[in-house]
Amino acid sequence: MPLRPHECHLRAERICPNTGSHPNIDISNVIEAISTLILSVAVIVSYRQTKLIAEQSKEIALQTKALALSLRRESHQGMIRHVGEYTDTAMARDPALLAWFLDSRGFPLGSQTDNNRNFFLWVRLGIHQSHFFERLEGLVSDEIWGYWCATIDFDVTSSGFDVVWPIVRHTYAASFIEFMSSRIKICGGPTPTIEERQKDGDDPIQNLG
Repeated sequence: MPLRPHECHLRAERICPNTGSHPNIDISNVIEAISTLILSVAVIVSYRQTKLIAEQSKEIALQTKALALSLRRESHQGMIRHVGEYTDTAMARDPALLAWFLDSRGFPLGSQTDNNRNFFLWVRLGIHQSHFFERLEGLVSDEIWGYWCATIDFDVTSSGFDVVWPIVRHTYAASFIEFMSSRIKICGGPTPTIEERQKDGDDPIQNLG
């Protein structure tokens, strides 16, 4: 017996209740998934930006340090060069001025040759100190520094150094004094002054090799 239209509809719903309709979707789950994805992307982007900023900050710090080091070195070298060039020129032209200059610093006066030698050794000590600090700043390689130490040793053992060093020793930085004292001991240089011998008990120079 044929079914009536409304009975056919009811029977179809019992057999396939969801026929012709979309499946139910939980909107809250969709929103949560989208939010999680957006948050993950934001975390990744933030991490990369933070890493990039950290690398840039490190590079800026290194550049700033290098610039400051360069400025200090140029200032130090400029001071030495300015004083040295002027003094050397003046002393070379006027032996009487050289004698006055050395006498005012406590040097014993001698012949013109003796005065020139003492003054030259004093200038050499200034050059050695400049290179010493360049070495401390990592600007001089081990090989070059080894050769330069041999040059320093030549000056330490040269005639007149035992006159010059005790007089001008106090005009140099403490670290350079320690270094020079170690070279003097290695080379068997000039005999230490009374003041130097009195300091032997607690002088850190004694620990240098």
